[in-house]
Amino acid sequence: QKEFESGIQKLLEKIQSIGSKPVLCGLYPNGNCNAETYWLVKDTEKKLRQLGVPLIEWRSAVDNGSGKWKDGIFTDHAHPNSEGHRIMFQAIDLELFRTPEVAAKQGD
Repeated sequence: QKEFESGIQKLLEKIQSIGSKPVLCGLYPNGNCNAETYWLVKDTEKKLRQLGVPLIEWRSAVDNGSGKWKDGIFTDHAHPNSEGHRIMFQAIDLELFRTPEVAAKQGD
């Protein structure tokens, strides 16, 4: 967990150092998740929210409440199926990517 979080922080610093604006994707379920791992996942997400950058939080849309995939939306323990991908896509707030340049092109 600490290594993952440290790596994310380093990536954010690199991205911001070149003038880009990062967007993080949150964690998603795993069919092999246990209670300890689920606690770590939720704790890591809490820390990601505190980094001050947009976070796409799709776990709540596809998590069965114990860190595993909801029924019918996974291919294997670690990957969503087409329905799972559709649900995850729908959880993305596309306004996160609406820059002033995009708005100008759309006539807003």
